[in-house]
Amino acid sequence: MRFEVPAQHAAPEPSPTQHKTKRSRKLKLPRLRMSSNAIIVASCALVIITLAGLSGFLYWQNNKLKNNPTATGETAAKRIVSEVGKLYALPKNEQPTVATIKDVKQLKGQAFFDGAQNGDAVLVFTKAKMAILYREKENRIIKTGPVATDADQQQQSTSNSGSQNTATNGTQTLGAETKNP
Repeated sequence: MRFEVPAQHAAPEPSPTQHKTKRSRKLKLPRLRMSSNAIIVASCALVIITLAGLSGFLYWQNNKLKNNPTATGETAAKRIVSEVGKLYALPKNEQPTVATIKDVKQLKGQAFFDGAQNGDAVLVFTKAKMAILYREKENRIIKTGPVATDADQQQQSTSNSGSQNTATNGTQTLGAETKNP
């Protein structure tokens, strides 16, 4: 007896026009499975590190201001002079003394400060004998006027000592805490 074994056909060779397709193997990486406790611990550690960095930065900034407290006032004064300079022709030969009004009630009775508010800035130019009242929140000049210094008042009082002239020339003497830019 003879058994016939069916002939195995070889796979046909691809023609040159057919593209060979290779099976691409995907690289399987092991999956990291983190428990919910590990996720909570990692996020808490991240928050603690962030807060420690932020508090260190704020501590450094605070010490920097404590060592040089006038730096903040000087930068504010320079900013105010710059803003007023955009609105008004300022004297070029001098830097003004800049004062901020803290309590407007103490300035009652002085005509220059009528209409002033707390937080307004006063720029005093002693050489030019001029004062400017500036409101920063509205970015506008409220009032300008002449200024009499103590030396001017002493000179005026000695020249008027023999006369009964009590008329004022519209000048104001300003007494306030000041910051030089």
